Amino acid sequence: MLPIRLPSFVVAFVSTALALTCVAEQTADHAVQVTAQVQPNPAKIVLSWTPDSTNPASGYRISRRAPGAEGWGQETTLPGSATGYTDTSVQVGTPYEYQIRREVSAYTGFGYIRTGIEIPLVESRGKLILLVDGTKSAALARELSQLESDLAGDGWTVLRHDIAAGTTVPDVKAIIRTDYLADPQAVSAVFLFGHIPVPYSGLLYPDGHPEHQGAWPADVYYGDMEGVWTDTTVNFTQTANGEASDRVRLTNVPGDGKFDQTYTPGTVRLQVGRVDLANMPGRATPGGTGTFPSETEMLRNYLEKDHAFRHGLVTYTRRAIVGDYFGTIYGLAFASSGFRSFAPMFGPDAILQASGAKGTWLSTLRTSDFLWAYGCGGGSYTYADGLGSTWNYFGMTTELVAADPRAPFYLIFGSWFGDWDHEDDLMRAVLATPTHGLAAVWSGIPHWFCHPMAMGETFGYCARLTQNNRSAYGLLTNYPGAVHIALMGDPTLRMHVVAPPSAVSATVGAGGTTLAWSASPDSGVSGYHLYRGRDRRGPFTRVNESLVTELSFTDAHGTSGDIYQVRAVKLESTTSGSYFNSSQAAYVTYGPPSFTVQPSAGTASVGSRVTLTIEASGASTYQWYKDGLAIAGATNASLTLDPVTAGDAGAYSVVATNSLGSTTSTAAALTVVSTSQGRLTNLSVRGQVGTDDQTMIVGFTTDGAGTKTLLVRGTGPTLASFGVTGWLPDPQLELYQGTRSLQANGSWRDDPNAIQIVALGGTQLGAYTLTGSESAMLVSLNSAAYTVHLRDRTGSNGVGLLEVIDEDSGTPGTPAFNAQPRLVNLSVRAVAGSGSATLIAGFIINGSEAKQVMIRGIGQTLSHFSVSGLLANPKLRLFQGETQIEENDNWEDAPNRAQIVTAGGDRLGEFALAATDAVLLLSLQPGAYTVHLVGAGDSAGVGMIEVNER
Repeated sequence: MLPIRLPSFVVAFVSTALALTCVAEQTADHAVQVTAQVQPNPAKIVLSWTPDSTNPASGYRISRRAPGAEGWGQETTLPGSATGYTDTSVQVGTPYEYQIRREVSAYTGFGYIRTGIEIPLVESRGKLILLVDGTKSAALARELSQLESDLAGDGWTVLRHDIAAGTTVPDVKAIIRTDYLADPQAVSAVFLFGHIPVPYSGLLYPDGHPEHQGAWPADVYYGDMEGVWTDTTVNFTQTANGEASDRVRLTNVPGDGKFDQTYTPGTVRLQVGRVDLANMPGRATPGGTGTFPSETEMLRNYLEKDHAFRHGLVTYTRRAIVGDYFGTIYGLAFASSGFRSFAPMFGPDAILQASGAKGTWLSTLRTSDFLWAYGCGGGSYTYADGLGSTWNYFGMTTELVAADPRAPFYLIFGSWFGDWDHEDDLMRAVLATPTHGLAAVWSGIPHWFCHPMAMGETFGYCARLTQNNRSAYGLLTNYPGAVHIALMGDPTLRMHVVAPPSAVSATVGAGGTTLAWSASPDSGVSGYHLYRGRDRRGPFTRVNESLVTELSFTDAHGTSGDIYQVRAVKLESTTSGSYFNSSQAAYVTYGPPSFTVQPSAGTASVGSRVTLTIEASGASTYQWYKDGLAIAGATNASLTLDPVTAGDAGAYSVVATNSLGSTTSTAAALTVVSTSQGRLTNLSVRGQVGTDDQTMIVGFTTDGAGTKTLLVRGTGPTLASFGVTGWLPDPQLELYQGTRSLQANGSWRDDPNAIQIVALGGTQLGAYTLTGSESAMLVSLNSAAYTVHLRDRTGSNGVGLLEVIDEDSGTPGTPAFNAQPRLVNLSVRAVAGSGSATLIAGFIINGSEAKQVMIRGIGQTLSHFSVSGLLANPKLRLFQGETQIEENDNWEDAPNRAQIVTAGGDRLGEFALAATDAVLLLSLQPGAYTVHLVGAGDSAGVGMIEVNER
């Protein structure tokens, strides 16, 4: 890997910034931060802007045009003291775009705003070409079907093509061009999902590094339907770059499949966006093991984030953050592109500047939500100086993903990572974040213009606007119109989300099909529009003439098989103007249900948990079948088998029914295999946690060759969701081997494997998401004995949950699986009380055979280890589910006392157990169990539970 190399011009920037910058000149001054207030009667648009912070303006020049027009209209000149402009020559329903130029002696500031008064609703957005990496389409069938429904539910008609391995860049362009030429007025966007072949073009190095000169990725090629792209004239071999794979990528010679053009040869007609998470292992150290989930799982996660954002399941405060670690140097003022775009979106007062100490930008995004973020600093492929807390080549990509910054849209800039088709590229890392990141662009060379999104345009529209800009918007930096300008993310995303209606139903009567629905939870909804189509990918046609203000509507012209959409509509008021905005569609089918997701089963092990899930449009009831026979009580859209038994093997199907008929799904075959060797897999302990001797300590031992992967979690606040009171406010985990501390964690987001934790479901406790103050570690350990300590970082007491979960995978029943290291001993020491403070340990036995285990409850014997405040008379109770299956108070009274002695259960190390300690020695079938440790008469004290293989 290359070491960090700042661009030559950035090195100069750093050393001469103060000398070249006007006195107290601010980056924001290079942007005219303009907002608009509008009124319909009489029609009026009032523009307002902030003056230069320190340098007096000599004047302002205002011009207007229709969005997309070739040139600006006649200029109006205003004095340098002006802070606003009122335009009364406007009409309701007509969009306008304004340019404001601020003249200062040292530079010219530019501001742009798209505005209008009650701009009409955009119902049909045209046709979108969805190109899917064919190697991922089967694994992501459900999520891709959901995406297609979401796209159609936002007004797109989806033209999908799955791209096979080995397809070339020209082949992909031919697919796009064929669709475009078939309907050039309607086809307007391309969504590249997965590792679609990457075009390369040009001889450029916009970041100023000669060793970065050559051909760069050029997705704009897929959006240019008219320009001529050649591969005959550029003859350049990159030799200065220290990385062999980079030298190959950057080299551009005739006939190599990389194009000659550095600037787009034609007008870009299509909005293009890419979600590509190939070659993103997440290496924390040079040559180290990857820490990110697989490409497929990251793509799956992206689609789930995309869906959640569109449907308002995650919301963001309408504000922006700017982290500027370049300043105004040489007048390039990279971050001004953030201020210029964000002011029309939110107003200057809603832009937070986080450009102080290193890491302020990322640490703020980690704890506070923003709709947009801008960040810039000198960098590498995986790094931007100042934005994060690390300074090394492998620093910020993994740091960014682990931090899970709370913003969906990003403008970022720094050396190298604008060339995004590189391992662990920082710009693509935004898409790999667990919860929020949806789109990112390289905004600085040149600047991007995203202000139209404040009035409902898509990010892809702004990408095309920026790619086509030669002179319409101020030429603030070099390389306008160059081939490297690209959008990483879904190009159809818009920034204002209206929550959709829900629970749509369709009933047939004499007057036609009556649709009914539950209201959108969004405030200010004006009404609803209803649409009818025959394909969930679109197109759809509106069936109501005017907004429906009730929660039902009857369509007299429906036919069986019609699919209906219901969308909420509201008048969106922003700091740019007002426009009518629509929610995503809620769907229902007129006719028998249709399956959009079929059941899928596969292979499961005895004792495991399996859930089969389907999605059926228009279904009102469900009935599951196994081998053609109805399963009693299985009447939901999902079927859970827990625990799986050998008798569960078979073919599962479901019949979905509504008032118009029934539809049967395809059958999903479930194969059940034996793990043969029973083993302990999970330990969870809930109890009172304090400090010193009252710290909760869990011990465990792994046995076998190789390493064991375990998820360790410490939970407190989330327990409130389960009715637990007095929970631990800020749990912290510490992992030890003997007396040697191996790792500590106070927030799961800080763990270097945070994204894998998310992918494994480690941030979920049932249906609830862990808070940022709760802890988790994903560790790989050699065979040895370990302890984990759980306490509160603030020294508080409370009820905590500590879990040690086996995360190793494989095919149960195979020799390789059985040879994996396993957990053999589990123990916990903590305060045992009564009620919610009862010390409870849960464990799971996996496999198909019974497992003999010894469970001990120890109190007074711990005095030999200098532990004070001990439980006087411990009692064990063993449960499976809610049923108590065994208990013991004094081990000497156990009916199998002799076997306990033979197994060594009467001693703790070299000390004999007290007669009041409790022991259970028994054979348990695979399944989940819990052990309660209580004191006689509900007394409290420090006690220990042990679960050991025998």
